[in-house]
Amino acid sequence: MVKFIFGELINSKVFIHYTREKSTADNILKAGFKYSDSIYKTTQEVINNPIDLTYKLQLYRPYGDYLIVISIPTYIFDFAEKNTRSYKQAILIDQVLSKYNPAEDLDYTLPATFIRGYVNVESNTIVENNVYLNDFNWESYKPVIRNVLK
Repeated sequence: MVKFIFGELINSKVFIHYTREKSTADNILKAGFKYSDSIYKTTQEVINNPIDLTYKLQLYRPYGDYLIVISIPTYIFDFAEKNTRSYKQAILIDQVLSKYNPAEDLDYTLPATFIRGYVNVESNTIVENNVYLNDFNWESYKPVIRNVLK
């Protein structure tokens, strides 16, 4: 499990989220990660530090048996930081990468293309997402980033 998470940290920012049901974890792989307000209120960013990861895994473990791993390429954040004046990581994720769904209970959906997969913590089984970064058109995001983070 740690290797699955840390392997992504070289080229991505990684976030984790626990959920109780396998069906919910499977749905996140297909439909994306739905959340309200800000991604930072329901996920934890993982840094390249085994102690930090162990702490977060233990602290949030009571929230479920299925650990969702969200992985967003760092070049997106690097581009936003270099090419905009008001770069804020949360705004980039919430207002550029995620889709706003005002008619639903959960306001935002981060597309499944950014969902690396999930880990069944009980069995230590990893389920990788087949659509992870498939058909991801990075070029289409550049003008949106420039416009939203002027």
